[in-house]
Amino acid sequence: TAADLAIAAPGVTCWELAYLGVPMLLATLAENQRANGEFLFSRGIAQQLDFRSFRGDLAKISASRRLRQDMRLRGMDLIDGRGLERVCRHLCARLVELRPATKADIREWWEWSNDPDVRAVSFSSDPIPWESHERWFRQRLDDPDCRLLIAGDSAGTGFAQIRFDLDGNTALISISLAPGRRGQGRGTQVIWTACDSLFRSSPIERIEALIMPDNAASIRAFEKAGFVSAGETEVKQRPARRFVLERGQMK
Repeated sequence: TAADLAIAAPGVTCWELAYLGVPMLLATLAENQRANGEFLFSRGIAQQLDFRSFRGDLAKISASRRLRQDMRLRGMDLIDGRGLERVCRHLCARLVELRPATKADIREWWEWSNDPDVRAVSFSSDPIPWESHERWFRQRLDDPDCRLLIAGDSAGTGFAQIRFDLDGNTALISISLAPGRRGQGRGTQVIWTACDSLFRSSPIERIEALIMPDNAASIRAFEKAGFVSAGETEVKQRPARRFVLERGQMK
């Protein structure tokens, strides 16, 4: 971490150097390192070292603080240290089974939506009358720009509801977990799995979430799923924080 520059071969060590923000001068010593090296060179994360021009290569990178800083930032942008979380999300994706909601889910959806904890973090906190919900649910099922999903476990027991409202190449996501299933770390996995499924099955390029500023649990779940803060807005004349996940950010 105290180094201004590392001289290395383009092996696994490069990912550690990138994470720590250490600029690299790399010499390819074996054929199985070539692909890594070409990738790092093409991204501007490392400079190529040729032993025949070692002095010149070293002098060039040593003389340019701007070049080293650019390499440092590019490396840290590539390797953010959250690889373990991503591997776990991929491994756990099979534990979340998504299916389209049907008319048979109408009452359960209403009951979950009317749970006091859900209403407390909604932009409209009033209880939802059954008649209004019934009309809304049937309209959403028939709307080609709306996707209602149920997330269940391997036993087929539903524990989360997800809604995507599509508008061009953008989708707005909302999610709630069933009572008794909250606070178990399931929210992030459901969000990630649902967004991954939407990106794979549609031309959607961006997914947005609007969250009340004091809903810390939801904010944390969306950030862990890869969403990034995109400023503030209003929903129904109430303040909201906006979070965005781009297709290219899905890892």
